Amino acid sequence: MRNISIIMFILLITVSYGFYQLQHQVEVKQGRVAALEQQIKTDAETIKILEAEWALLNNPKRLQQLSNRFLELAPIAPSQIRKVDDLAMREETIEGAAFIDRQVEPQAPVVAVAELPKNPNSNLPTIPVVNREVAP
Repeated sequence: MRNISIIMFILLITVSYGFYQLQHQVEVKQGRVAALEQQIKTDAETIKILEAEWALLNNPKRLQQLSNRFLELAPIAPSQIRKVDDLAMREETIEGAAFIDRQVEPQAPVVAVAELPKNPNSNLPTIPVVNREVAP
């Protein structure tokens, strides 16, 4: 009888310690879940604030005011509208940004030449852009 009592006592201590460890692990995990729920709540509030700010920044009236203030845009003139066939096609044998108009002779007069602004700090090459008259 004495051996059974000792075995039962050791079993009771072992099971009690196991339950204590299990309870401790559950409390730790509950604390982590609570922290994650709080983080989710904070992130959801931040998302709502950012969405409201985005809506404010993308207000069409505000964008129009910024466009008028900082961009020098003008309405498109009907003479600026071209057909796809009128666009210069890229020559297959030429590499880079060279475009040749296949409908116009290579000796067509140059109407305007535009160059990129020269930046002394930039090591990038500047490529002239040439507008040619389009034959009717």
